[in-house]
Amino acid sequence: MVSKRSDQAIVIALAQRIGVSDIAGRYDGAGNVIHMSLSSCNLTHFPLEVLQLQHLQRLFLHQNQLRELPAAIGELKGLQLLGLSHNQLQGRLDGIQPSWYTCSSKEKGTAT
Repeated sequence: MVSKRSDQAIVIALAQRIGVSDIAGRYDGAGNVIHMSLSSCNLTHFPLEVLQLQHLQRLFLHQNQLRELPAAIGELKGLQLLGLSHNQLQGRLDGIQPSWYTCSSKEKGTAT
């Protein structure tokens, strides 16, 4: 039987891959990541490892160089807040609930 990687193992592997010593986050009592900040990590692509964090409620991606987000982000059913300000997002943010994300009023609804 294949066991699911723990959220902590996913976060550690992600931190190593993007070259940061630590990722700010908060875990629930069962060890699931519920809040995570990848702000100011110089990301140019959305880290797909995040999609494995099924209990994630808040994800902060402020101040990166993201140009797009994967449609699969809509599969994070528990996501309540997605911080996207100060990125280079282009086009519509399809599949993302408007109530999830925070950005400047200029960026809200469509990315410029």
